[in-house]
Amino acid sequence: MPVMQSPDAPPRYLDQGAEQLPEYTSTRPLSLVASRHTPILKEFTYDSKNRKGRSWLSLTLKGDTLLSKHTPTIAEGSGLSGSVSLNLESSEAIQAVSISVIGQIITGANPGESFTFLEIPVTLWSKALGEANPAGDIRQESSGKLLGTYSWPFHVDIPKQVTLPIGSYGSSQTYTLPQTFLERHTRAGIKYDVIVRISRGKLRVNSKLTATFGYLPIIRPMAPSPLRQLAYQENSPILGPEADPEGWHTVPSTWVKGNVFGKRSVSIHCTLSLAKPLCYTRGTAIPCFLDLQSADGQALGLLSSPNAVVLRLRRRVKYRDNNLTTKLEVGIDTKDIVTDSESAVWWPSREGDTTMDSPRRCLAGEIHLNKILKPTTAIANFSIEYAVVLFSFDAPAFTSTGPDTLLIQPVEVATAYAPGPRPRIYSPPNYQPPVPVNPFYQAMPTEASLGSF
Repeated sequence: MPVMQSPDAPPRYLDQGAEQLPEYTSTRPLSLVASRHTPILKEFTYDSKNRKGRSWLSLTLKGDTLLSKHTPTIAEGSGLSGSVSLNLESSEAIQAVSISVIGQIITGANPGESFTFLEIPVTLWSKALGEANPAGDIRQESSGKLLGTYSWPFHVDIPKQVTLPIGSYGSSQTYTLPQTFLERHTRAGIKYDVIVRISRGKLRVNSKLTATFGYLPIIRPMAPSPLRQLAYQENSPILGPEADPEGWHTVPSTWVKGNVFGKRSVSIHCTLSLAKPLCYTRGTAIPCFLDLQSADGQALGLLSSPNAVVLRLRRRVKYRDNNLTTKLEVGIDTKDIVTDSESAVWWPSREGDTTMDSPRRCLAGEIHLNKILKPTTAIANFSIEYAVVLFSFDAPAFTSTGPDTLLIQPVEVATAYAPGPRPRIYSPPNYQPPVPVNPFYQAMPTEASLGSF
């Protein structure tokens, strides 16, 4: 079918063709398809040393090379592989060698300020299994003493979901396993560890070695409208709400009220639309459309300037940090950390009758989503939620007399591409720094390498 000419073409950028788009397109995440991705593994080794400074216990974890920079990181469905090794210079009475894969919600450094939502214990060797020869071979009898070098490989399947108790009435709820979340300026977080335990029996000190790994869930939006898919496929501008009503969600409209030049009161009818579905892959963009209508042409001209519209992505991190070691209780107050960032980029749209003397102006735009955004998450007492928020307009000679926040539309952030052609970014990034002191990109270094599938 022929491609319709869109009234929402951004200034000039698309005229260059997909292969000649400016350098900002390089900020897209890794172009992988989860169902076809076979990870190339990278090894990370952690060890404990004796008094002579020699390693006697080591743990090796394998992470996906494309996801693992400073920390071994795995994607949903790949499982966690590695090995545990002993190098004993003298005979030791060891009862068992085991590992545990732990997932926790962390809300502080003190005891009780964590909640374990995942625990997978694995016994690699025990005295009951027989004596371990070097390389981990097992004899039929056991003296319980080990000497020399031993190695036990392992592979642990990580479930996609966990079921946790809620309240005190035997209820439970199933959650998708969350992505690792560790940020310097956010107290709550999601942490995954592998703990190696060397058990020596009664009256003897056991040994423990802990290493952190990253986990990436595969969250995929539903496919966009056929017309938007066609626009992505043919590198043409996407159609607005009137030309592609199936492809847009329109937020209930509002009135923008204020004064022009401090003299005249004005009212502008404001309607915001976001591309459907309301779930967007990080590293792509949220297509937006704004419809402004007013009988006051001067006010309409001021507020329809692309620089006057303040539309941002809001993230809300919610958690509860009291009594986390007991069954989760419903109705408990949570702590919220709210951050506004990611301001939209706008350009004039010609959709509808938008001549200079028309009482209507339309803008098309998009919010760029950073490729290291953490996805929408909800597990137990912890959640990460997103919304698109329209704030009061920032235009010269216009003073708002209404609320600072005009419209709020919840959205979701995903880690995988939707079915069909890859989404396109139609505008250069907005290089203005985020307003908040605590932008949500101040992640731990181990988190910066996580990409999208």
